[in-house]
Amino acid sequence: MISLVGVVDVKIMHELSGEKFALVFDGFTDAAEHAIAIFAATKNGIRLLAFSPFLDEASMTAAEHIEFLDMVLDHYKLDIANMVAIVADNMETNKAISRRISVLLIGCAAHRFNLAVRKWLEPQMHLIKKVSALMKKLKTGG
Repeated sequence: MISLVGVVDVKIMHELSGEKFALVFDGFTDAAEHAIAIFAATKNGIRLLAFSPFLDEASMTAAEHIEFLDMVLDHYKLDIANMVAIVADNMETNKAISRRISVLLIGCAAHRFNLAVRKWLEPQMHLIKKVSALMKKLKTGG
């Protein structure tokens, strides 16, 4: 499996080499888990570059996101000069990243949809949190 990842990484590096691209951040948060996926979108398609859980709330700052982003860009040898935009939800962290690296932020309507769904589910959050805690216990065996 590890050797397959190496082959795929090299293929993605070649596909993206010298191409203009937009980075797409897709974050996921629920009561117990926080994670981010980073995609590169070009005229030839979209490639998943990285997926990482956040182990604690402190690692969700703009500085931590930029450090993670730098690591991903370095891994795939992507030049930030070829980045034309960031597509992400309108949270302050993403706005700060966009400002710091001087790249256009294209806000995502899915974030607003997610907020609406959360508001609609709010009356049931006590039950959802109980189920989430149970699932986490079952997942860890404790």
